[in-house]
Amino acid sequence: TCCDCDWIYDCFVCLKRRKETMDQLLEFFTQISDAIDDTCADIPPNELEIEGRLGMYSANHKKFSSNIGELFFKKIQKLLSYIPLANLNATQELIDQKDFFSGALRLSVCNNQKKCIEKRKLCTYGLTSPNLCMDVRIQVSHEIERPLESFPMNDLHTLFCRTKKRLRTTLDNVHI
Repeated sequence: TCCDCDWIYDCFVCLKRRKETMDQLLEFFTQISDAIDDTCADIPPNELEIEGRLGMYSANHKKFSSNIGELFFKKIQKLLSYIPLANLNATQELIDQKDFFSGALRLSVCNNQKKCIEKRKLCTYGLTSPNLCMDVRIQVSHEIERPLESFPMNDLHTLFCRTKKRLRTTLDNVHI
């Protein structure tokens, strides 16, 4: 019947959009993978941070907000819960960390351990698409541990502070 034809057409359009989206994502990640290899060839792996975020770019593509809302967060969390962590030798730990920021320096305090990190942002890649419900931003940074004395400890009360309390999953030095 005509109704069945409409349903089949809608399914076809949906599958075509999904394939186009997957093709776009594959192309995006292939391009940035090659660029990252070129940019980061001389950086020790333990000092390289590649951070991927989901969110939305502003209309002028200048600002990125990673606040995806609780609904999408719960959907992603549920999806990740299906990963068989034990079979993959992955670990999970609760993170309760405070980060203080002073220019390119970050003081991280976690479990009474302090670490001073200098973060040098190397490059940022963004993907927006009408086929995606969210935008993707990949930021590549060189993170160098510095002596604690490098951080202005006397100014802690005036500096921006971010508190992180979350469950972190680690697999082959990749944190989720």
